[in-house]
Amino acid sequence: MQYHNQNDETLVMLTLAGEQNAYGILVERYQKAVISAAASITHSRFMAEDADQDAFVTAWMKLDTLQEPQKFAAWACRIAKNCALNMVMRFRSFLPLETVENLNLSDERNRNPAELYVLSEEKDELHDRIGSLPEKVKQVIELHYFEGLSVAEIADKMRISAGTVKWQLHDGRKRIRKELCAMNEKYSDTLVQRVMKKVEELKLWQVKNNKSGFEAVYNNVLREVEALPESCDKYHALADVLMRGWWWLPGEKNDALFARIKEAAQTGRNDEVMEFIVTREDSLVYDGAKIEFIRDKQIPMLEKSGLVHTLAREWFWLGYQYFRNGQSEKGLEAYDKVQQLLKPSDIYYALIPFAREMEQKLSGYYKEKNKNHYRLHAASEEFRYIDGGLRYWKAEETGKGYLSSTDLEINHIFRNAALCDGHFYRKGLAEGGIYTGSDGTTLTFASGCETVDTACGRFEGCQLWVTKHPGTWGVSTFKNYYKEGVGIVKQEHRAEGFTDVRVLKSYHIAGGEGLLPMKAGNTWEYTGDVLVNNCV
Repeated sequence: MQYHNQNDETLVMLTLAGEQNAYGILVERYQKAVISAAASITHSRFMAEDADQDAFVTAWMKLDTLQEPQKFAAWACRIAKNCALNMVMRFRSFLPLETVENLNLSDERNRNPAELYVLSEEKDELHDRIGSLPEKVKQVIELHYFEGLSVAEIADKMRISAGTVKWQLHDGRKRIRKELCAMNEKYSDTLVQRVMKKVEELKLWQVKNNKSGFEAVYNNVLREVEALPESCDKYHALADVLMRGWWWLPGEKNDALFARIKEAAQTGRNDEVMEFIVTREDSLVYDGAKIEFIRDKQIPMLEKSGLVHTLAREWFWLGYQYFRNGQSEKGLEAYDKVQQLLKPSDIYYALIPFAREMEQKLSGYYKEKNKNHYRLHAASEEFRYIDGGLRYWKAEETGKGYLSSTDLEINHIFRNAALCDGHFYRKGLAEGGIYTGSDGTTLTFASGCETVDTACGRFEGCQLWVTKHPGTWGVSTFKNYYKEGVGIVKQEHRAEGFTDVRVLKSYHIAGGEGLLPMKAGNTWEYTGDVLVNNCV
């Protein structure tokens, strides 16, 4: 349908009916007018464009409150002026004196209810964002903007330099804007795309060890997603957001919330969230009943829905249960099904060969062994490039046996190396520099010229990155030695007075570059005194 010839009232009605392209025409039609309205307050083109963006987002979210759709333009311009006024008052100390002095500040009692509503919404959102700032930055922002203290007064009160106060004010402003708008947001994006980007950024909290501040961001993103028009995309995003709330927010996890997440995941065809749903459902079924539950209920449901990744996940765990039940042929058939459904880059596809090897050993050498005398473990891990850096994302694993050595953690080589919010190393960090993660874990570039002897030869010019991770029983220290173009050649773990080491036994690098080259076909094999780890 062509919208350019439609009047404002029709475009508003079409937008409310779910036709987001109709709202794009309203934005195109009145963008210049809205920027001009904002500029009449800010006297700054840059700030006016920011206010214009906020105004159109606010207008879209509150479009169902507009009683006279034919007056959309005047309504949007009024919202833009309110957004601009809030922006100027929020950052008045950073603006030219004449901008602040020339403001026409009417008393709030003379504002109409619609204007007051927009202002109150922005104030609440701003307070939420300030609450998520680092403590010192938050204190400076509150003292300056809400208690009215000058830079000099804050410096005196906090016993820091005026320069530090100015820097923290600047940092606070930057962080607030970053929270209020998606980091990679472009004005040409549709409003739905903007909200979706905020959802993607919410998902990146997964790599943070400490989730302080998540709740405020979660509530904001949830509110925006719930305000989206009805669509498959809306429910896909809603499932993403609600699942993270289930994971990372305190409080009781009730059946009603779980049912809402499941409904959103099914409506939005969200494969990732459905994996969480079936994992929890499977965990509530025990013993022999689990095979029937997965085979007769979960798999048919997933085949009908077309959620391939979750379907493959269920085939994997059905195969695992077959092996535990002595039905090896059916177990192998289920594992074959996983690789038929998935691409080689999928984490469950990568897990299959190691799971097969584990089952082969369990049915052979370890068949008659006491389970307390061995421990077999198969795992696959997923890394992602986030903001240009390689980060540890998640793992899938299985195992049998209960043997405990003095150090089980040393076998998780890549996970150990990335305990500082998923970072293996930090590009741009100078030798001797320290990066501190969200939970106080530190990552130190300790040396750039280490020589390491391994089972497959000597490596010179290695980089040493040291991770110190606080845990229940004290601080664990991991020394990770990287060789450019090769990867981790040695890892040393020290905790509670014990030290354990893994060194590279063999490797094959098919391609990739950097301290941890990534390319299909790259393999690393590690060894200690008795244990061997294979990593692909």
